[in-house]
Amino acid sequence: MRIFLLSFFFCLLSTLKLSAETITLIAIDPAIFAENVDRKPISLSLSESIIAATTSHPMIKAAQINVEIAKLAEKSAWSGQLPTMTISSNMLGNQATGAPQFGATLSAQQSLINFAGAQKKAQQAAVDTKLAQVGVSALQQQKRAATEELFLNTWLKQEEYKVLKKEFELAEKNHLTNKKKYDCGLLSIAELQKSIAQLSAVQTKFSTHKNLFIRMLSELEEMIGIFLTNGSDENVQLDWSPTPNHSLNEVSFYLEKALKNRLEIEIHKLNYKKTRIDEKLAQGKLLPSVSAIGQYSYDYQPSNPDYASYNSYTKTNFFGGIQTTWNIFDGNLSRIESEAARARGLKSSTEKELAQRKIEKEIKQMYNDLKITQQQAITSQAVLSSSTTALQSAQEAKNSGTITETALLGSSTDQFKTQFDCLNQIVTFQKQLFALNAACGYSLDNC
Repeated sequence: MRIFLLSFFFCLLSTLKLSAETITLIAIDPAIFAENVDRKPISLSLSESIIAATTSHPMIKAAQINVEIAKLAEKSAWSGQLPTMTISSNMLGNQATGAPQFGATLSAQQSLINFAGAQKKAQQAAVDTKLAQVGVSALQQQKRAATEELFLNTWLKQEEYKVLKKEFELAEKNHLTNKKKYDCGLLSIAELQKSIAQLSAVQTKFSTHKNLFIRMLSELEEMIGIFLTNGSDENVQLDWSPTPNHSLNEVSFYLEKALKNRLEIEIHKLNYKKTRIDEKLAQGKLLPSVSAIGQYSYDYQPSNPDYASYNSYTKTNFFGGIQTTWNIFDGNLSRIESEAARARGLKSSTEKELAQRKIEKEIKQMYNDLKITQQQAITSQAVLSSSTTALQSAQEAKNSGTITETALLGSSTDQFKTQFDCLNQIVTFQKQLFALNAACGYSLDNC
């Protein structure tokens, strides 16, 4: 019996010793929360991000080059309105005279009337230039919408960092208190291990969050083309403030803005205009064209002393007038091209009508969702204020000794989660508001 008791006692001591060693092995890395004080914090606002994304991105620059190419094509088409001039020369040998013969001809032509000529082609090119410009605007709007969403998501992750840091500070403080109680024999090893587990869970949560935050910063960096990180957060501070009390107009206001400013509608209008030009161009191929033409020629043959009968001579000639050409029949090719252009115009008109209906449905749905989210955001703002007050009250209760440090930790953790949930709802409203602005062609002044 004595041997059994001694064995049990030594086993108990070994267990306590092992537990104590285990406690010392589970360490929290304080560097995970360290701030980089060697570098000046990088502050980036939403407006700065949008400007960078919509001006310096390679895709935007490539689209702008397409506009310049379209403008050159337009100038090339208009050049058909200018006169054309050609000059040709020759030097021939004459076996009969044994002397060379020189000649030069200058020809000029100016189109006067041509229903399928340079003017119509220039109008086509002008529409292509406008389409290229609208393409740049459409791409900029896409980049802006993507930047707004990514910026707000990253900003929200930044705010979550602050919540997790507060939660960690409380958990660390609670753990240190429990460690002192354990050292004084006032706390069991099970309760101390529970405290360590809570602190370790917060650290794991923060590590996961930090990796995700850095990844989102890298995505934002790629989107806007501004260097923000080299694999760490590097004191990046996203500057933005939500406005959940934003006032909304009636849905008809947004419908009018969208139908007037959406680029899809503009593209359909331009495509329809181009089909009308194509139709007239095809019809013009069967109409007469009138041009002014002129030609001046000069010929010279020197004399040959060996042939007395062949003297030198100079000959000039000039003629000018009006030339008319008329394509009477081209195998119905022009008529078929005209009908095809008319069919494409009808298609563009139909697509425009369908786009308008789709936009109306989209705006109404987004507006209804936004109204609901706005009420939730306003409610969340009130809950956020109440939660902040409750957290302050809990801290005062802890200072007065009414509640324990452990109770404060539990209360504070719940309050932090509530605060972040409220903030998440407010940001959701702001993202929907930005999306509505994008759906209106970015024509709203108060977003």
